[in-house]
Amino acid sequence: MNEGEIVEYAQNLYAAYCLLILENEGYVHDPEAHNLCSAIVKNNSGTYEFLSYSNVSGLSQKVRLYVQGSLIPSTPVTNPLIARGGMQDLHTEVRLINYLYSIGLLSQPGVVYFFSTRSVCKTCAQAIATAQQACAKHVAFMPCELKAEDGLDTIEKVHMFLAKKGTLGAIRDSTSEHGQFHIGMN
Repeated sequence: MNEGEIVEYAQNLYAAYCLLILENEGYVHDPEAHNLCSAIVKNNSGTYEFLSYSNVSGLSQKVRLYVQGSLIPSTPVTNPLIARGGMQDLHTEVRLINYLYSIGLLSQPGVVYFFSTRSVCKTCAQAIATAQQACAKHVAFMPCELKAEDGLDTIEKVHMFLAKKGTLGAIRDSTSEHGQFHIGMN
Protein backbone atom coordinates (compact mmCIF):
# COMPACT_ATOMS: atom_id res chain seq x y z
CA MET A 1 0.00 0.00 0.00
CA ASN A 2 1.27 3.43 -0.76
CA GLU A 3 0.67 6.45 1.47
CA GLY A 4 -2.56 7.37 -0.31
CA GLU A 5 -3.95 3.84 0.01
CA ILE A 6 -3.06 3.74 3.72
CA VAL A 7 -4.86 7.03 4.26
CA GLU A 8 -7.92 5.93 2.27
CA TYR A 9 -8.14 2.62 4.11
CA ALA A 10 -7.73 4.34 7.48
CA GLN A 11 -10.48 6.80 6.58
CA ASN A 12 -12.81 3.90 5.69
CA LEU A 13 -11.93 2.05 8.90
CA TYR A 14 -12.64 5.17 10.93
CA ALA A 15 -16.01 5.50 9.15
CA ALA A 16 -16.77 1.85 9.97
CA TYR A 17 -15.88 2.50 13.62
CA CYS A 18 -18.22 5.51 13.70
CA LEU A 19 -20.97 3.40 12.11
CA LEU A 20 -20.33 0.75 14.75
CA ILE A 21 -20.87 3.36 17.45
CA LEU A 22 -24.07 4.65 15.84
CA GLU A 23 -25.52 1.19 15.12
CA ASN A 24 -24.86 -0.01 18.67
CA GLU A 25 -26.11 3.10 20.46
CA GLY A 26 -28.31 1.99 23.33
CA TYR A 27 -27.38 -1.64 22.74
CA VAL A 28 -25.74 -4.08 25.17
CA HIS A 29 -22.43 -2.23 25.59
CA ASP A 30 -20.67 1.04 24.94
CA PRO A 31 -18.76 0.59 21.65
CA GLU A 32 -16.60 3.61 22.42
CA ALA A 33 -15.08 1.61 25.27
CA HIS A 34 -13.94 -1.01 22.75
CA ASN A 35 -11.58 -1.15 19.81
CA LEU A 36 -11.77 -2.15 16.16
CA CYS A 37 -8.52 -3.33 14.63
CA SER A 38 -7.73 -4.37 11.12
CA ALA A 39 -4.94 -6.07 9.22
CA ILE A 40 -4.36 -5.98 5.49
CA VAL A 41 -2.06 -8.87 4.62
CA LYS A 42 -0.31 -8.87 1.25
CA ASN A 43 1.77 -11.87 0.21
CA ASN A 44 2.35 -14.14 -2.80
CA SER A 45 -1.07 -15.74 -2.29
CA GLY A 46 -2.97 -12.45 -2.51
CA THR A 47 -4.38 -9.67 -0.35
CA TYR A 48 -6.54 -10.38 2.69
CA GLU A 49 -8.41 -8.23 5.20
CA PHE A 50 -9.08 -9.23 8.80
CA LEU A 51 -11.04 -7.35 11.46
CA SER A 52 -10.91 -7.80 15.22
CA TYR A 53 -13.38 -6.26 17.65
CA SER A 54 -12.97 -6.45 21.40
CA ASN A 55 -16.56 -7.47 22.19
CA VAL A 56 -18.14 -9.30 19.26
CA SER A 57 -21.02 -10.61 21.39
CA GLY A 58 -21.94 -7.01 22.21
CA LEU A 59 -22.48 -6.06 18.57
CA SER A 60 -25.97 -5.71 17.18
CA GLN A 61 -27.04 -8.47 14.78
CA LYS A 62 -27.03 -5.99 11.87
CA VAL A 63 -23.40 -5.04 12.49
CA ARG A 64 -22.37 -8.70 12.95
CA LEU A 65 -23.89 -9.60 9.58
CA TYR A 66 -22.14 -6.68 7.90
CA VAL A 67 -18.62 -7.61 9.10
CA GLN A 68 -18.93 -11.39 9.38
CA GLY A 69 -16.71 -12.17 6.37
CA SER A 70 -13.68 -10.32 7.71
CA LEU A 71 -14.21 -10.63 11.47
CA ILE A 72 -11.86 -13.07 13.18
CA PRO A 73 -13.33 -15.58 15.64
CA SER A 74 -13.52 -14.36 19.23
CA THR A 75 -12.29 -17.71 20.57
CA PRO A 76 -8.61 -17.96 21.57
CA VAL A 77 -6.21 -19.65 19.16
CA THR A 78 -4.40 -22.85 20.13
CA ASN A 79 -0.87 -21.73 19.18
CA PRO A 80 -0.53 -18.01 19.98
CA LEU A 81 2.56 -15.94 19.26
CA ILE A 82 1.77 -13.82 22.32
CA ALA A 83 0.51 -15.57 25.45
CA ARG A 84 0.55 -13.31 28.48
CA GLY A 85 -2.51 -14.79 30.14
CA GLY A 86 -5.60 -13.20 31.61
CA MET A 87 -7.27 -10.13 30.17
CA GLN A 88 -4.15 -9.10 28.23
CA ASP A 89 -4.80 -11.87 25.72
CA LEU A 90 -8.25 -10.41 25.02
CA HIS A 91 -6.95 -7.07 23.75
CA THR A 92 -8.01 -6.55 20.14
CA GLU A 93 -4.50 -6.10 18.75
CA VAL A 94 -3.18 -9.17 20.60
CA ARG A 95 -6.09 -11.30 19.38
CA LEU A 96 -5.53 -10.20 15.78
CA ILE A 97 -1.78 -10.81 15.89
CA ASN A 98 -2.33 -14.26 17.43
CA TYR A 99 -4.95 -15.12 14.82
CA LEU A 100 -2.69 -14.11 11.91
CA TYR A 101 0.12 -16.13 13.47
CA SER A 102 -2.09 -19.20 14.05
CA ILE A 103 -3.15 -19.37 10.39
CA GLY A 104 0.44 -19.01 9.18
CA LEU A 105 0.28 -15.54 7.67
CA LEU A 106 3.11 -14.18 9.82
CA SER A 107 5.52 -16.85 8.59
CA GLN A 108 5.03 -16.17 4.86
CA PRO A 109 6.99 -13.44 3.10
CA GLY A 110 4.82 -10.36 2.78
CA VAL A 111 3.57 -7.17 4.37
CA VAL A 112 1.02 -6.67 7.14
CA TYR A 113 -0.59 -3.23 7.40
CA PHE A 114 -2.01 -3.15 10.90
CA PHE A 115 -4.56 -0.53 11.99
CA SER A 116 -5.97 0.27 15.43
CA THR A 117 -8.87 2.73 15.53
CA ARG A 118 -8.00 3.80 19.07
CA SER A 119 -4.61 4.68 20.56
CA VAL A 120 -2.47 1.63 21.12
CA CYS A 121 -2.19 0.81 24.86
CA LYS A 122 1.05 -0.32 26.53
CA THR A 123 0.05 -4.02 26.47
CA CYS A 124 -0.73 -3.91 22.76
CA ALA A 125 2.33 -1.80 21.97
CA GLN A 126 4.46 -4.54 23.47
CA ALA A 127 2.52 -7.17 21.48
CA ILE A 128 3.09 -5.23 18.24
CA ALA A 129 6.81 -4.93 19.01
CA THR A 130 6.97 -8.68 19.75
CA ALA A 131 5.25 -9.46 16.44
CA GLN A 132 7.57 -7.13 14.54
CA GLN A 133 10.61 -8.74 16.11
CA ALA A 134 9.40 -12.36 15.80
CA CYS A 135 8.34 -12.03 12.16
CA ALA A 136 11.02 -9.65 10.89
CA LYS A 137 12.63 -12.30 8.66
CA HIS A 138 9.42 -12.83 6.69
CA VAL A 139 7.02 -9.98 7.25
CA ALA A 140 7.17 -6.21 7.16
CA PHE A 141 4.74 -5.32 9.97
CA MET A 142 3.47 -1.74 9.48
CA PRO A 143 1.32 -0.59 12.44
CA CYS A 144 -0.84 2.54 12.44
CA GLU A 145 -3.14 4.03 15.04
CA LEU A 146 -6.05 6.35 14.35
CA LYS A 147 -6.69 7.68 17.88
CA ALA A 148 -10.49 7.71 17.45
CA GLU A 149 -10.96 8.73 21.07
CA ASP A 150 -9.63 12.18 20.05
CA GLY A 151 -12.84 12.81 18.09
CA LEU A 152 -13.19 14.32 14.65
CA ASP A 153 -9.59 15.55 14.61
CA THR A 154 -8.69 11.90 14.13
CA ILE A 155 -10.14 11.73 10.65
CA GLU A 156 -7.38 14.03 9.44
CA LYS A 157 -4.45 11.90 10.64
CA VAL A 158 -3.07 8.39 10.53
CA HIS A 159 -0.29 7.94 13.07
CA MET A 160 2.47 5.52 12.22
CA PHE A 161 3.09 3.57 15.39
CA LEU A 162 6.82 3.56 16.07
CA ALA A 163 8.35 2.10 19.21
CA LYS A 164 11.57 3.42 20.70
CA LYS A 165 14.34 0.96 19.95
CA GLY A 166 15.05 -1.45 22.80
CA THR A 167 11.78 -0.83 24.70
CA LEU A 168 9.71 -3.63 23.12
CA GLY A 169 6.99 -1.12 22.33
CA ALA A 170 6.63 0.20 25.87
CA ILE A 171 7.86 3.67 24.88
CA ARG A 172 6.85 5.49 21.71
CA ASP A 173 9.54 6.93 19.53
CA SER A 174 9.14 10.72 19.36
CA THR A 175 8.49 10.45 15.61
CA SER A 176 5.21 8.67 16.41
CA GLU A 177 3.80 11.95 17.62
CA HIS A 178 4.86 13.78 14.47
CA GLY A 179 5.05 10.98 11.89
CA GLN A 180 1.56 10.98 10.47
CA PHE A 181 -0.19 10.98 7.14
CA HIS A 182 -2.70 13.75 6.58
CA ILE A 183 -6.03 13.04 4.95
CA GLY A 184 -6.67 15.80 2.43
CA MET A 185 -7.91 18.42 4.94
CA ASN A 186 -4.85 20.60 5.38
